[in-house]
Amino acid sequence: MSSTRLTLLCHYSYDALNRLISDSLADKPVLRRFYCESRISNELQGAAHYPSVRRAAIGTTAP
Repeated sequence: MSSTRLTLLCHYSYDALNRLISDSLADKPVLRRFYCESRISNELQGAAHYPSVRRAAIGTTAP
């Protein structure tokens, strides 16, 4: 009988609202997502930070 070794390629995590909050791929740091209301506001991967900037449409005021 030969033994087969399985390798986990990726792992996904969700919050209570069924939003993807993190994922990890083989050989890469975990990518974490943070939400403001229903939109992604920030993403962190290792030491890198990726803010999502929401801009108001032309002719409107920003909140």
